[in-house]
Amino acid sequence: MSTSRLATRWRTSPCFCQMPYTPSKGAFSTSRRCCFAAHYGVGGWIAEAQGTPVEWAFCRFAVRDRTDFVVEDAHVHERVKDNPLVTVDGLRCYAGIPLITSRGHALGSFCVAGTEARSFDEAEMKVLRDLAAEAIRRIEDRRAVAA
Repeated sequence: MSTSRLATRWRTSPCFCQMPYTPSKGAFSTSRRCCFAAHYGVGGWIAEAQGTPVEWAFCRFAVRDRTDFVVEDAHVHERVKDNPLVTVDGLRCYAGIPLITSRGHALGSFCVAGTEARSFDEAEMKVLRDLAAEAIRRIEDRRAVAA
């Protein structure tokens, strides 16, 4: 599946088609920055920079803890409520699945983020997990071809 097909599959999913979001299969390229390898619906300085400082990145929690990280309302979530992405840029919700390779390396996360508080049901999380698994398959297939 091409990157554009993966993005189309994501954008047209009934779970997320009405939500401002950021599908992202990003990797931490340095210890200071979370880079977006792919994104949709992101504007402003974040799109221009194609990422955020790592200390602001919500995906760092999914990567560090190696588990799904969900924020239904960032204004009251203890881990992120003082984050500039919340206080300045208006981020309110986030759901991220860690991208973990078959060798156990956590590369980043496949995520959605929005400007309105909301919950994520199990069907939505399943779509996100399936797309994260597809992203890892594509990354590992590309690595195998390059080897």
